[in-house]
Amino acid sequence: MMATVVLALCAVTIGAGERIAVNGGRGWDGLAYTSWAQDFRGQVFFEGVTRYHSQRVLPSAVIHYALRASQQARTTPHAIAGFQALDSLLLMLSAVLWAHLGHVLAWRRSATWAGFVALFASFACARHALYYPTLTDPSAFALGMVMTWGYVARRPIAVWLSALLGAFTWPSVVPQAFALLLAPRSETPVAPVGGAWQRRTRWIAASLGVAVAATYLAIAFAYYRAPVPAAGFARLGAWVRDDLLVLTVPLLALLLGVGMYLLVVPPELWNLRERWRRRRPRHLLGAALAAAAIVVLRWWWIRSVGVRGEGPSYAEFVCAQALEALRGPLWGLVHHVVYFGPIVVVALLAWRRIGQLAARWGPAATLSLAATLAFAPGSESRQWINLVPFLVTITIAATEERWTRGRAIAFAVIALAWSKLWLPIGFDVPGARQALPYQRYFMHLGPWASDRMYLVHLTAAVASLIAMGFVLRVIGPPDRRFAREPR
Repeated sequence: MMATVVLALCAVTIGAGERIAVNGGRGWDGLAYTSWAQDFRGQVFFEGVTRYHSQRVLPSAVIHYALRASQQARTTPHAIAGFQALDSLLLMLSAVLWAHLGHVLAWRRSATWAGFVALFASFACARHALYYPTLTDPSAFALGMVMTWGYVARRPIAVWLSALLGAFTWPSVVPQAFALLLAPRSETPVAPVGGAWQRRTRWIAASLGVAVAATYLAIAFAYYRAPVPAAGFARLGAWVRDDLLVLTVPLLALLLGVGMYLLVVPPELWNLRERWRRRRPRHLLGAALAAAAIVVLRWWWIRSVGVRGEGPSYAEFVCAQALEALRGPLWGLVHHVVYFGPIVVVALLAWRRIGQLAARWGPAATLSLAATLAFAPGSESRQWINLVPFLVTITIAATEERWTRGRAIAFAVIALAWSKLWLPIGFDVPGARQALPYQRYFMHLGPWASDRMYLVHLTAAVASLIAMGFVLRVIGPPDRRFAREPR
C-alpha cells in the first residue's frame, strides 16, 4: 500500500506536476549530472571531473547505461526522464523498506503510517524530489533508508552495500554506514553503569555539551569575520542579522549544548566494559575489512577520474554552515521544519527519549544522531537528507506508544500543509532569489530564504511545535511500554 501511494504520487507529479524550468529543466547542479548521463564515458572517464564530483556520479552512470541498453537517444529530455524514473523507483524502494521496518520493530500500524507520512509527505520527497529531479538527493535518501533498514534489521550486507554505493553517490553516507557496520544494533539492552559513575557521566556529558557549543560558535565567528574567498560567501555573510545575534548565539548554544548533553548522558551508553565483553571479533574483523575495501576502491576511483582539481572544498562547506547558522535565531532549525516537515518538531520534543533509545541500540546510533545535530545549525536541509531515514525511524520508535489513529491523522494534516503540494511554485527563469515570485521556491532552501518568509515559517513552526506537543504529549518520562524491547 505504501509503495502504491508513492507510485501514484510520483506518476501524478511527473504527468501533471510542476518541474523546475531553469536551464531547460536541468536546474543548476543538475547541469553536470544531466551532462554526465548523456555522455558518461566521454565526460567522466576521458575528460575527468573534480575530486568532489567524482564521488557523485553513480546516478548519472545508471541513467546513461540504462538509456544505452534501451537504445534511447541520449538527449536532455531523455536524461531528465531517466532521472524521474530512477527517483521514483528509489522512493518506492524506500517505502517498501519503511513498511518492513515497522514490522521489524513491532510498531502499531498507526505509528508506521505516521512515519511514512513524515518521510514521504515532506517537501523534500513529495515536492522537491521530482520538481528538481536531476539532483542526487533521492539517491542519498534511498541509501539512507537501506542503511537504516540494514542496521535495525541486523542485515550488515545492506549497510555495507549502502556504504559502497554511497562512495560514488553522496560522500557523507560513507562514515555513517561505517559506524553502523562496525557497531551493530545491540541484541539485548546493556545495563547502565553504577550510581557513582552515573554522577560522573553527567558531568562528562555537560562538559561535552559546553565544549561542542563553544567550539561551533568559535568556528562560526572565525568564518564570519573572514569568509572563504569564493563566490557567494560574501553575500551570505552580508545577510547575517547583526542586530539579532544577541538572540541567535544563545539559542544556537542551547540547541547544540543541550542536544549533545541529552545524547551522551544516558548511563547505558557508558557501560564500555559490557560492550567490550559482548564484542564479536569475527564480525568486527569482517566489517573492518569490508570498510577498508571501500576506502581503497574510492581512493582508486578518485585518483583515476578526479583530475580537474578539488572542486567544492571542506572549508567552503564549513563556512557556509557557519554563516547559515548565524543568519538569524534558529534559522537552520526553522528551515529543517520547512523542508522535512513536522517530524522535526516531534524529534525536538522527544529528544531525551531519542537519546535514551539510541544508547540502548548502541554507540553507532548515538553517533548518527550527533551527526544530525552537527547539521542542525545550517539551513540547507538537503545536505543531510541521507540522515533523515534514521532520524525518523528512531523518533517513531521512541514515541511509538503515542501514535493512535487520531494522532496519526492529525500529524498527517500538519505534514501535508508543510509539504506545499497546494502551492504553485511557478519558477520559470532565474531572478532575484529573495523577491517574489522566486521566493516561492527559494523560501524552502534556508540560505536563500528572505527575512519575511523566515518570520512566516517561524510562526508556523512554533504553531506546529505547540500542536504536536499537545497531540502527542511527549514531554515527560517514558511510559512503561517504552521499556519493552522490539524483536
